[in-house]
Amino acid sequence: MTHNKNFDPLHGQHVDHVPLKNAPLVKVLAQVRFPDVTVTPDPQFVSGFQQAIRRRYPTVRQEATPHFVFGPGGVQVTPNPVWRFIDPSNVWRVSLTPTFLTLETERYGSGHDFAERFRALLQDLGETISPSHVNRIGIRYVDQVELVGGLRIEELLHPHMNEITGALKGVRHMVSELEAETTEGGVLARWGHLPADGSHDPEMMPAKDVPSWFLDVDSFSSYESNLLEYKVEEISRITTSLANRAYDFFRWCVNDKFLEHFGKDA
Repeated sequence: MTHNKNFDPLHGQHVDHVPLKNAPLVKVLAQVRFPDVTVTPDPQFVSGFQQAIRRRYPTVRQEATPHFVFGPGGVQVTPNPVWRFIDPSNVWRVSLTPTFLTLETERYGSGHDFAERFRALLQDLGETISPSHVNRIGIRYVDQVELVGGLRIEELLHPHMNEITGALKGVRHMVSELEAETTEGGVLARWGHLPADGSHDPEMMPAKDVPSWFLDVDSFSSYESNLLEYKVEEISRITTSLANRAYDFFRWCVNDKFLEHFGKDA
């Protein structure tokens, strides 16, 4: 199916992918969440997984993120362990905790390459840590366009994306957010204009020293009320479908001039 202005990006048939030589992607992340697989995390929790992936991701770091528990005595903060595994080129990062596995990169080559890397990690996870079920699968794409050299982002977007900036001149900061159901589950999208040194999410999109426009699309399926059995092929299939839905939303936002500007093949 090719794109047309009337297609439904949330429930419609998936649109054709158009490869871009200079796609403005700054981060792509896929994640699978599962019920806690260990009560008292320790290095043994990850040893088998580390052995399985170390030739692809040899650098290992252990970090801690804050975990907030609200109770009668107030808020308690406990550290949550996160193991990071990084590839030799330092552009691919795997994160593992007792409740999720994440693959992320700032150098996205193709959907096929990303899907194969994620599938391999799912296989390694299943053979070593062996989660029995899944409660969420998601994939997230963040695009950021530097507004320099007289570039007018309004000319590269469909009219429905320019309701304010198309009518007002000199807008420096404007962020919109949409959450909606999709055929696969749901989508959370944020987009807008940012001034120099601005970011809606510094972890996912580090600030640039020039004004920019961004689009952040999180496409997900949730199984909190009805857990999904951990099967690598099924999780991979769902992840691919979620990626296609995220791309549908991207194409709903941008027009042909955007594709041509960022290197659409003739």
